[in-house]
Amino acid sequence: VGLQEAYKIIQSDMGGTPYYSEDYPAMLLSALSEQGVSYYAAGTRASAPITVPADSNDDCNHEDPSLGAADYLVTVMDRDVILCRSDIACDDPKVFNFTINAKAWTPAGPVTVERGWVSVVASAGGREYRLVNTHLEVDVNPSFRAVQYAQAMELALGLDLLAEDGLWQIVLGDFNSDDSPVPPGCDHFDPCLSGYQVM
Repeated sequence: VGLQEAYKIIQSDMGGTPYYSEDYPAMLLSALSEQGVSYYAAGTRASAPITVPADSNDDCNHEDPSLGAADYLVTVMDRDVILCRSDIACDDPKVFNFTINAKAWTPAGPVTVERGWVSVVASAGGREYRLVNTHLEVDVNPSFRAVQYAQAMELALGLDLLAEDGLWQIVLGDFNSDDSPVPPGCDHFDPCLSGYQVM
């Protein structure tokens, strides 16, 4: 199972002392276990933590946010996770971060939204497969589309290099693109392809 946006979220006071956290993969694994289904996290790729100010009493001006209205801090760690059923051997995890990533703007300044991919080798039905899980950048404007294209090209190159060992490769993920045959318009690249088209 490939998970994207498998967040760990930590809330802290303005001094940086944590007082609440949620770990989505851990919550999912616990819920699966309660249903009598056993999975484990075989591979995890984590982004660098991003800490941003947050507003709990809605006194922040959404048109012109400022740090003065912040009531607490939120730290978010985005992860791509591969879950394997307990009766399936998944080994040799590999983790890669893309070299090109988008930037988002917050009242505290710009933050880099790291993305990448994780892979494991799974043994099932007498055959070994490489499972790859990724999350490409969103397709919201020409700049972000350029990042998605660059990330998809980097992923495809990585898969080509890994394919030298002859394993069948299965790629899971949130590609943030559809099967439209029309190439998207994007900054810096002409032509530009969607993540779907690159794959």
